[in-house]
Amino acid sequence: KGQKQAPNVTRLVEIHNRITTWFTAAIVYVSRLSVRRKMIQAIIRVLNVAVEMKNFDLVFAIHGVLEGTPVRRFREFWSSLPSSLKKSKEAVNLIASPLRNYSTYREMLEKASAPFIPSFPVILKDLTFIEDGNRNLNDNGNVNLVKARLLAHVQALLFRSRSVSYDVAQNDLGKHIM
Repeated sequence: KGQKQAPNVTRLVEIHNRITTWFTAAIVYVSRLSVRRKMIQAIIRVLNVAVEMKNFDLVFAIHGVLEGTPVRRFREFWSSLPSSLKKSKEAVNLIASPLRNYSTYREMLEKASAPFIPSFPVILKDLTFIEDGNRNLNDNGNVNLVKARLLAHVQALLFRSRSVSYDVAQNDLGKHIM
């Protein structure tokens, strides 16, 4: 039922799940510690490029992988991570922190110039709370303008995020990773 009502939302959820599954598998299914170390270091470099390119959806996906139980349990690796990569990861921990309703992330979005890709799970959460927490009509039977303003704010963010196209040549992901 949901796929027919919102096929694009379903597709975005599927893409997010594929990304997190791939990154998790790339780390977990490697048996040699040296290869796992290189893999995690490369993934943190991808994370840094995602931050640089303001792809917050990828930032949140990779952050979720690195903070998830399957990856966090490799304690021997985390202690040996180079300090520059530790600092990068700590900075991303602040961006993706759910404290105060993702306030650091939201402040970055407000200041970000287009193009940028907002975190889809956070947008979906916002829309869910707007829909579930606000009636369509107020007590007088009029349109609930508070709800309309909240929805307009999310819509404006989405429009602003894509008001300029990415210059892929300028932001070649491959040149930053390896």
